Amino acid sequence: MPGDFRPALLIVGQEGIVSEEFRALAACEFDLLRAETDEEAVAVCTAENRRLAAIIADVLMPHYRGDSLVEWFLAVFPTLPVVVSTARPEHLSLDQLLGFDANGVAVISADLDPDILFEGLLRLVQPRLAELAIQPTYFSGGNMTKILVVDDSPIELQLVTRILTDRGYQVVTASDGDEVLPKAMQEKPRLIILDVVMPRQTGYEACRTLKENAATRDIKVIMLTSKSQRSDRFWGVSQGADDYLTKPFEEKDLLDAIARQL
Repeated sequence: MPGDFRPALLIVGQEGIVSEEFRALAACEFDLLRAETDEEAVAVCTAENRRLAAIIADVLMPHYRGDSLVEWFLAVFPTLPVVVSTARPEHLSLDQLLGFDANGVAVISADLDPDILFEGLLRLVQPRLAELAIQPTYFSGGNMTKILVVDDSPIELQLVTRILTDRGYQVVTASDGDEVLPKAMQEKPRLIILDVVMPRQTGYEACRTLKENAATRDIKVIMLTSKSQRSDRFWGVSQGADDYLTKPFEEKDLLDAIARQL
């Protein structure tokens, strides 16, 4: 099987099954797939099994039998790692816990530290990735998820770059609006974090140029700016921005926004 595509991680359950911080980390290595019901989970597994690296599933959902779903995963895809995540681990019965343990299924709390969960997941999926002949970028040293950061302030550029590189993203930078389109076409980032008030060309103009160009229109754009009026946000979205954050910003808010777009 060719290894030139990204492995996928299926998350089964409601939004809170894993944290936004974990999603941001996992998006560096995996395409994140979602399913809210057992029928959706079965459909996704069937369609994506040739690149599916692991499943994280909540078994305490009101609209499906989680333990039966896990049994189906194990029967149909015996080499596919399954992690049970729940906000109420104390509600699992002893029989359920013993059954999961016997089948090598890890049971975790939904509020587990995201860094610990991510590191554990990377170790857990190695046999599966070897079977699929996919080498994750985290271990191979290849290109990680690339993000273009554009800001005319060296301090802001350094701050955002540090946050992203600490989380495993590959960062390229630009310092004015005129650089955005050529840099995007050259580097082909998956996402651009774009300031608004810049010399030569504003972030609004740069965003509109990106979205009008067939080669760059699908790149996600998050505007990160000190312009905080409702009219500013409206104008940014109307130019094609996929999200809009204002400075000063919280690190978590930025990572959450990135996770939503990747």
